[in-house]
Amino acid sequence: MLWCSESTLTHLEHLAIFTILFLIVTLQIRTFYLKKNKADTLSADEKTILNAEQNNQNIVLQMIVKEQFQAANPENQNIPIQQRWNKMKKEIDRVHNHFTIRLRSKFPHLKEDEICLCCLIRIEMDVHWIITQLNISKEYFRIKKSRLAKTLQVQNNNKQLEKFIREF
Repeated sequence: MLWCSESTLTHLEHLAIFTILFLIVTLQIRTFYLKKNKADTLSADEKTILNAEQNNQNIVLQMIVKEQFQAANPENQNIPIQQRWNKMKKEIDRVHNHFTIRLRSKFPHLKEDEICLCCLIRIEMDVHWIITQLNISKEYFRIKKSRLAKTLQVQNNNKQLEKFIREF
């Protein structure tokens, strides 16, 4: 797309994100209906559809999170990191049935950074991306997950923490 200016690409990217968000809302309505009315009687095909919809929602959320952390994005240069985190958590709450609100309600002693880590795990962000963006080592990330598992009263083996967070 050499004929597009840089600002046009930015507008096209925003249009794509808004289109995807519209699709997410549509999928959320369908997902809500399926979960509410057929929670115990879902067929294998319906469960597959629900999982695919959840994966698509997470991909969009991953794009939003990456955009918020992108240093080269001129929109982020004057926005404090905490404000960007709040925007990301708001989107995650919207897509994942008030995830952070439910977390705070059930686990009131969670720290803000632990909630953010839960959000990143919930949307299945890549571990390498997380440690790079948070500027932490793999070992420190492992320690953070271990502390988080203890706070959530979940064992931190065989991906139990990740499973718990994704199903919460």
